[in-house]
Amino acid sequence: HLSRAPSTASTTRPSAARRPAAAFRELSTGETTPPRRRCVVATRGWPVAAKFATLLALYAAHTLLLSRGCLPLPCQLVPNDFGLWQSVGYDSLVGGAVVALRAAHVAARSPAERPPPPRPTLPSRRRLAATILALAVAYNFSGYAAWASDECLYELSLRGAHVSTAMRRAVQVLSGHLAWVLSGALILRAGAKNFFARGEHRWFDFNVDGDWLWWVAGGYAASALAFNVADGLNHFVVPSVLFDDDTLVTRMINPEDNDVVALVAGSIAPCVTAPVWEEALYRGFLLKALVPFAGPAAALPLSAVLFAAHHLTLTAALPLAVLGGLWGHIYVAARQNLLVPALIHALWNARVFLGALLGL
Repeated sequence: HLSRAPSTASTTRPSAARRPAAAFRELSTGETTPPRRRCVVATRGWPVAAKFATLLALYAAHTLLLSRGCLPLPCQLVPNDFGLWQSVGYDSLVGGAVVALRAAHVAARSPAERPPPPRPTLPSRRRLAATILALAVAYNFSGYAAWASDECLYELSLRGAHVSTAMRRAVQVLSGHLAWVLSGALILRAGAKNFFARGEHRWFDFNVDGDWLWWVAGGYAASALAFNVADGLNHFVVPSVLFDDDTLVTRMINPEDNDVVALVAGSIAPCVTAPVWEEALYRGFLLKALVPFAGPAAALPLSAVLFAAHHLTLTAALPLAVLGGLWGHIYVAARQNLLVPALIHALWNARVFLGALLGL
């Protein structure tokens, strides 16, 4: 995505000041803006299996090598009592290189033809508000499905069935999540016209045949940089007394008696279904649904804040909001191909479980 096409009299480069506004206008109205020529290796013609194999190889290198090493700094970058910023991780350096490459790409882009983005027919403001409210209610009541599944497993254990505490927890999380996905999908089907359709008025794309590989690989690397910076700042924003090592996620990735089966079962929702569903909800639906209420420029940061609030953890609110904003930006820049943020999200969550499983 870095080469420049020869300029002609019939094409003009958009000014830097207009680029962000143009991107969000495209998000809300479907108007196309000039794209970028490519000089990186185009992967559109690659077999899908080759793209995934390349992505997994890059992911393994990032997880096993880059995220485990760091470059010591001659002095503490910002004086603090938390032991932070005495070194910079190789993953952050690579993420910084990706961000710089992206900035250079934006500065050097030139016009070319490209297919129009998804242009859904948005319902009325009242119907959008009702849909958002119904989603919030469904999310709240999905906890009852988790409670019911736990009660069933507890009854089975009383009748002699061996169900470990870790497995009960994993099934409880999975059942509550699946109830939320099912109810939320039904609400979106009823409240957002053509939400799951693939026609002209589709809400998003899910294209495995396009050039998504470098968006995912680069987006994951940039996510590591964004998270490392936000997590460091988080220690200055959130009082240390609020940090708790004994969270639900901690218990899921460190199950009692090293129950690997429970660990795998507990990873299904965070690493498989949740990334697809949450990206469809927050990037595919909410990012557009908020435009009539907040305007194109505020829709992305507002959806990022709601994404962080959805996870119900104050101590991780800032890093989650930063990730939500970054993934929203990548989603818009990648022509609203939902596959891109969904894969980044899945790989990000999988890193936590792989770290526990492989002892990283």
